[in-house]
Formats: sequence, structure tokens, C-alpha cells
Amino acid sequence: MSGEFYIRFESFEWYQNNQKSIASYLSSLPCFIEQNNRNEFWLLGLEDRNLPERWEFDMRLFF
Repeated sequence: MSGEFYIRFESFEWYQNNQKSIASYLSSLPCFIEQNNRNEFWLLGLEDRNLPERWEFDMRLFF
């Protein structure tokens, strides 16, 4: 089972100014799988990626 988190910033202007830095940081994480679109990031948990019937991701972050 996976989790989904919707992240909102107090200042949308700050988010717009830092969007590329946030994406770069998330992409550098060892658990990063893919950026499904501009505002959705997939992360993997600690389980073995080769387990049968495993989800494609364990967490999705939406901005």
C-alpha cells in the first residue's frame, strides 16, 4: 500500500521561485523513482524492488 501527501506552501511565490531546487533535491534522494509530471514525485520504501506484486511506488508527493 502506498501513501500520498499533498504539500502546500504558505507562500505560493516562494514555491514558484524554488520549484526547480525542490525537484532537484527530491530527484537526488536514493528512494526517488520518477517525476511523473511537473508536480508529482514517486518515492520507494525500504522493501526489495524485486518482490512479487510490489507497488510501483510507496509514496507520492504532490505539489
